[in-house]
Amino acid sequence: MVALIAMLTLAQEPERDAALAKANAAVRAAIPLAVADPTRPAYHYHAPAQWMNDPNGPIFYKGWYHVFYQTNPYGDRWEHMHWGHARSRDLVSWEDLPVALWPSLGKGERHVFSGSLFPGADGKPVAFYTSIGDGREPEQWIAMPEDDDLIRWRKDPLRITQSIHGGKPLTEWRDPFLFDDFGLPFMLVGGGLDGRGVVALYKALGPDLRHWQYLGPMFTHPDADVHNVECPNLALVDGKWVLLVSVHGRVEAFVGELRNTTFTTEKRSVLADGSYASQLFQGVADRTIHTAWVNTGGHRGWNGFLTLPSELHVAKDGTLLRTPVKELTKLRGRATKIGDRAMEGEIGRGGDELEIELTLAPGGSTRAGLRLGGAEIAYEPATRRLSVGGRSAFVPALPKTQDVKLHIYLDRTTVDVYAADGAATLIAHREEASAKEEIALFSEGGSAQAKKITVWSLKAP
Repeated sequence: MVALIAMLTLAQEPERDAALAKANAAVRAAIPLAVADPTRPAYHYHAPAQWMNDPNGPIFYKGWYHVFYQTNPYGDRWEHMHWGHARSRDLVSWEDLPVALWPSLGKGERHVFSGSLFPGADGKPVAFYTSIGDGREPEQWIAMPEDDDLIRWRKDPLRITQSIHGGKPLTEWRDPFLFDDFGLPFMLVGGGLDGRGVVALYKALGPDLRHWQYLGPMFTHPDADVHNVECPNLALVDGKWVLLVSVHGRVEAFVGELRNTTFTTEKRSVLADGSYASQLFQGVADRTIHTAWVNTGGHRGWNGFLTLPSELHVAKDGTLLRTPVKELTKLRGRATKIGDRAMEGEIGRGGDELEIELTLAPGGSTRAGLRLGGAEIAYEPATRRLSVGGRSAFVPALPKTQDVKLHIYLDRTTVDVYAADGAATLIAHREEASAKEEIALFSEGGSAQAKKITVWSLKAP
């Protein structure tokens, strides 16, 4: 059915400047409390202060990587959703920019929920996001940038409403994500239909992205207890379509085929357990770059941060791989090569920001790993489970060897683990700093060995 888009005549945003000035002032006032917290990550991107959650609309545009994100400028708990904004030349050093999108209270809008950016007909990014108002169904709104730095935005009068579905609305209908297939723009929106979580598919009827046709559910989540889907992303990676959805506090990844308007799953996994609400960068040639949100429980003038930017690939057997972007090597300082040794005892002391690479040969152990900055990273060869901080992931079977490569980042109280060349990834954050700085190896139930150990000290950007 062709979209019935509400052509409401919206006046220019008379409240915009006042709303944004108030929001930015509130963020600035909270910065001293936020930066004083020793548990706050040093090189994972986070808002200057206050609450942040989902990344929104990451894009590479005119030499800059831009990332927007859900933020509450007025507190370190969820409320008053705006879009924050930052940019980077290299995905490592980030420049905080003013709050970009605000709720238009005068038009009944209470929250600016998640969405994405996509190049319009003139090449300039267009923002699509879910607008939430009191007592009305979610709507998908459009915003246009007024400058090439993507700092000032104006809201378009077009609104995509539930009328596009022809009388059968979706529940929890939100988080639009746009993608390109054979030069044609399409849009995904998450939600629920007939009690099942779905990803709905829409086709643009022109390059101006102003009129859309509903094509129906592209994907229905296979689990009956999933009643709605959040933050869908889709990209063609190494010849396979990769669909990411957020459900039950985790990002699930489906590798498969997109035929006509239906996605068919071939492999399923969890991506970066410990994170949620993933997003893929637009406008990056020949690379699929992923980030997501890590929720934190503390309330010390800030809350939440983003995962390390990582690149996605699909192995020949269909396994989805997630590895840190090569630009993160810019953080490296002094390297210490330890070589091979038994998995027991202390191997060194380091600071709060470290990167470690090693290969774990489990041997006859039932459990082996390392303890780092108060966190324990453990691998159980019998079940092929990798765990850290209450999170766990299954490491797929590897050809010809039981050895597991581990690539680990310590960022104060946050630990990222990439295992088996990115076939299993985890992130864990603790609320309290640890006084222990030693790096210690351990094995249980038998002997194990660590091979090719290298430790780098990292320099915060």
